[in-house]
Parts: sequence; structure tokens; C-alpha cells
Amino acid sequence: MNKLDNGSIPTQLKKYADSLIGVEYLKWEPSMGFTIYSPFWIAKKEPPLADIEEGGVNCLGLINLIRLHCGRSASQNPFEMLEKRGVLHEFNRDTRYPFGTLLVRPYRDDNDQGHYAITWNDGNVLHAYAKLAEEESFDDISAEHLTAPGVVIEPLEFSNSWFPPHTYTHVCMLDDWMGSN
Repeated sequence: MNKLDNGSIPTQLKKYADSLIGVEYLKWEPSMGFTIYSPFWIAKKEPPLADIEEGGVNCLGLINLIRLHCGRSASQNPFEMLEKRGVLHEFNRDTRYPFGTLLVRPYRDDNDQGHYAITWNDGNVLHAYAKLAEEESFDDISAEHLTAPGVVIEPLEFSNSWFPPHTYTHVCMLDDWMGSN
């Protein structure tokens, strides 16, 4: 049974996301494995906010937390799940996607771990990531030093420029990624 009907998901998504803004990012490293807790939050139920704030989150963890909050299940690989269901569509940088559309860059390898974001309002996205200083490289920094900005809302074009020609490769409409377990 779903905790929310689809009509209330956008409202709940916005409200819950507000509580997560500023939660620190936690970079996943292969040595960490896949746990049900931070940074992926592949849990059976929504964890307390204090646990999330203490543990941190990555971009997939943010998506899982939102799904858990809305009474859905979390996934270790939502790209694969959505692909099997046939609800992924090719990303088009010229399309203005509606609120709540899931933007996806699938995991490729340990260096290109992919990215997930949710379209917000006025050309913005909700997502979680860590910034590097100009002179830094992900290879040179351990996970505990990559924490900011964490969960933020910012312009889509910022994150869409990380991997030319564009970061995101696929999209999934809100009703499709939140509509069922």
C-alpha cells in the first residue's frame, strides 16, 4: 500500500526536500561496499533526519530517501529497474521537463559513478554532490573531505555541463519513477 497517492507526491517531495537541503555529501568508494545506510540509503523504511544528517548522502541516496519518504522502496540500481520497466527516455537538453522529472546518468565505472537529479522549478534541479576546488581531483581526495555543498537546488545547466556534451543521458517522468514500488 502506498503512503501517498500520486496527487500528493509533488507536495510531499517539495516539503521533504526542504528538510534535506544542506545535508552533507558522502562520496561512495568501492571499498565501502553497498550498505543499507549512508550514502545510498537502501533501507526498508525512512531513517530519522538526524541519522541522515550524521551519515551524509550521495545523489542516489537522495532519490532513495525521497522514495522511502513517499512510501516507495529504495533501489541499489534505479536505472536498471526503470530501464526494465521501459519508462526511461533519452535526455534532450532542449526540452524543459516538468517538475519532478528524474534526470539520470547511469553508473559507468568507479570514476564515472553517474548522477541523479530531480527537475525543480525555473530551470533548477535538486541533487546531491560535492564541489572540488579548481586544483583538486577526485582521485586525490578521500571521501570524508568531499562534503559540500551536499543537497542543493541549483541551475540544471551547472550539473549538465560536468560531462560533455551533457551529463544526463536519460529522463524518467515523476509518475513513472514514483508511481510504484
